[in-house]
Amino acid sequence: MVSVIIPALNAGHTLGFQLDALAGQREAPRFEVIVADNGSTDDTREVVKAFAAKLDVSIVDASAVRGAAFARNSAAAATRYSCLLFCDADDRVSCSWVGAMWRALKSAPMATGPVIRCGPSALAVEPTGPIRAPKSIERRFLNRVPYAATSNLGVHAAILSDLGGFDPSISPSEDADLGVRAHIRGTEIRWEQEAVVYRQERETLREVAKQAFAWGMSDVDVYAKYRQLPTLRRTGWDMLRPYLAIPTRAYLLATPRRRWWIASAAHRAGRLAGSIRRSVFCP
Repeated sequence: MVSVIIPALNAGHTLGFQLDALAGQREAPRFEVIVADNGSTDDTREVVKAFAAKLDVSIVDASAVRGAAFARNSAAAATRYSCLLFCDADDRVSCSWVGAMWRALKSAPMATGPVIRCGPSALAVEPTGPIRAPKSIERRFLNRVPYAATSNLGVHAAILSDLGGFDPSISPSEDADLGVRAHIRGTEIRWEQEAVVYRQERETLREVAKQAFAWGMSDVDVYAKYRQLPTLRRTGWDMLRPYLAIPTRAYLLATPRRRWWIASAAHRAGRLAGSIRRSVFCP
């Protein structure tokens, strides 16, 4: 009924936690798991084989082109079922994720749910207690176009094919790129509150900044591709205001919100660098 796709590159140290979470799904339909190996040189394949008795799991060789987008497309082409769920090798889905996404896709072309940032222990054991999950689409490209993070995405195979799959030339913002194309075609992205994914926070501030900078750079690639779209057009002030806000909030470095400020500053720096590279200013 459902194919769960996980792109993986040297993910041996985290993939087992994700596969363990999938093996413990409750009230889920029959599903297969396909790990798209993007050219791992560690024990990723051995970790997958260790779950053969617990899951209907297989490996697809997706090493021809480096990048998660290519790996996802390769696995999508090898699925047995028409309902595709995407998650990542370094996160952990909740115990009701597969079932919740499957039910959402019964009446919607695409679906997503909350992605909750947690500490390192979240991978080993699903967090307990109250879940502070957002009540609406948590990601909007340039605060305008809703999209689903590839760490928590459900889509019918026919819809993904019609949208052209993931663009391997854009990374890591290929999810935003897919979302913009869905927006252009009027494809709904259903929010499913029960489809929760836990994402491990980067351990160091340097890693936080590096990841945010890469996202900023990649955002420019998406913007350059669709900048003529009326939804993305902005006034000059609206384009500059987010950049001007960063230095005015530098005081947050001395507060518990310094991680957020560093991520925001690095993200904007990435967009500036990408704008210079692409000769187009991304707001």
